[in-house]
Amino acid sequence: MKRAVLLITLVAACVAMTGCERIQAAFVPDPIVVTDEATTAVSPANLDGELGEGVPEGTPFWPGSRVEASDYTKGTATVTLVTGDPFDDVVAGIGVGYQRAEWEVATEDASTPDVKTALITASKANRQVLITVTDAGDGTVTMEYLIQLEVE
Repeated sequence: MKRAVLLITLVAACVAMTGCERIQAAFVPDPIVVTDEATTAVSPANLDGELGEGVPEGTPFWPGSRVEASDYTKGTATVTLVTGDPFDDVVAGIGVGYQRAEWEVATEDASTPDVKTALITASKANRQVLITVTDAGDGTVTMEYLIQLEVE
């Protein structure tokens, strides 16, 4: 009996130390990845709205989001998306999605007492994406992407 309790405790500790992110990631949807076709006409099943022509191929976005704005100016694309999904799921899912797409990712909590905010930085090759995820408490989560195409 003592061995069984010890074994269960050991397994639980190992899962807690190493498996939590993988277990959590299994319940978070993968972000969509922009393809050549989607840079001018977004797949209607993945995003609600259109992305501007300057949004680079291979940029992961949160699935099912509504496009509020999309612009491109001198090597920098900006995209604003809105979703009704929970804030914590969105932040975790974006991080997991970029990691699966082999980007380097860092997440920082920038919340205030009134507004939940996360700052996510993702980089790959000479591209960098800065994502501000905000939940003002009205049932919507806003994701503001700043995509720099040529970072040295």
